Amino acid sequence: MKETTTEGAERTAHTPGPWFLQHSGKHDGNRAVRAWRRGRDICAMNGGANDDPEIYANARLIAAAPEMLQALESVLASVPFASYRGDEELDECEEKVRAAIRRARP
Repeated sequence: MKETTTEGAERTAHTPGPWFLQHSGKHDGNRAVRAWRRGRDICAMNGGANDDPEIYANARLIAAAPEMLQALESVLASVPFASYRGDEELDECEEKVRAAIRRARP
């Protein structure tokens, strides 16, 4: 979703990417997802002293979110889904792309 500022310029409602994963804290399992150039934490995750692999994988997925959203929007803009109406696989693919974008940009 884009919001309009009082000056009339458009901006995204979320912190712009890229986001990256960074160790933060005295335990190996402390990770922060940060926005590049803004010094802002998007979220902090604690995988514990043993650096839980599932927590680490979740943090990597969150850090990749802005690029994934941009990729989905590119797919929607460049794939001519309308020319293939009736192709169940492509119809389903288009709906999944649109649903994911709606979840990110309500």
